[in-house]
Amino acid sequence: MFPRRVKVLTDSFQGNFEREVIKTDYFIFQKKVVIDNLISTNGGNVLIAADELVLNAPIDTRVYMRMTPDYWVVPPGGDGVNFASLFFSMQQGLPLDGLKSFDSLYLWRDFYDSKRKMFIYGETTRPKGKQVAEMPQLPSGQVPLASDKAYGSNYTDLRPTDGSDAPVSDVIWPEVRSGTIRIYASKISLCDECKKALESRMGQLASTKSDPFDENQAVFLQASGLKGGRGAAGSSYYFLGKALSGMQGGLSGSPGRGGDAGSVEIHYVNQQPTVEEEDLIRSASSLEGGAPAQSHRQRTPRGSLQIPPGVVSQIPPPARQDKGLLV
Repeated sequence: MFPRRVKVLTDSFQGNFEREVIKTDYFIFQKKVVIDNLISTNGGNVLIAADELVLNAPIDTRVYMRMTPDYWVVPPGGDGVNFASLFFSMQQGLPLDGLKSFDSLYLWRDFYDSKRKMFIYGETTRPKGKQVAEMPQLPSGQVPLASDKAYGSNYTDLRPTDGSDAPVSDVIWPEVRSGTIRIYASKISLCDECKKALESRMGQLASTKSDPFDENQAVFLQASGLKGGRGAAGSSYYFLGKALSGMQGGLSGSPGRGGDAGSVEIHYVNQQPTVEEEDLIRSASSLEGGAPAQSHRQRTPRGSLQIPPGVVSQIPPPARQDKGLLV
């Protein structure tokens, strides 16, 4: 294992993702190689040379971005007027239904389920303090502050704010490309449970909460591109109360493009694979370019935010990015 620190976001990036990640290159040389646990390279490359390779778990060469707690814009002051509505709720100890709804957007990611032998989607835990949430997705815009410009004398006159677009220009694109998996072997096989997972994976939408292009997948050579970042959700109204029960919040920004896929190279040594073996490797590999996170701009609903933002208008989604190469 050879770790290296790599910058993936520019110095000018102001959001809640760390600008650097640790990529790890793996070099494995032995007669029989058995992968029993997930190998995640965080964008690093894998080279395996063996007489036999047995995949009981995946090799994943995607970059996992590190998200810090504040997916909302941190308020500049403490005078009670410039606070974002979410932050205001936290300061006042009010019910955090609003925060939970935003969690369902910003903490949604895929992860490997070793029992099901699949990458599935779900909501991770919100990080606190110096913790981070790692996810194979590019940075999203932060929930903006509710407007502090008073159009009248009441909280109800402080209008919500539209979200910004995903921070595409701050991504260092060559560095978020997934890594290469290169294998030299005479025989490559998958466990029986892995084959069953492959047979059942097709067309499985992640859940009713999913983004448009999310699918649960059984993948054992995972080099697909990163999912694109979200346009920031619009803010709610400054004050979360019954007086705003019919009022709508801000409009979300546009999503960003996905990342480029890596590649998978299979070199059979001293023998040619059967058609069945080739088909198995192809079905076990994922080399799609990254899809955008959203297909619509969405508007944050009323103050209590007990439901996720609703669809407002369809936008032309960014195209999927470069596919990887399977050779």
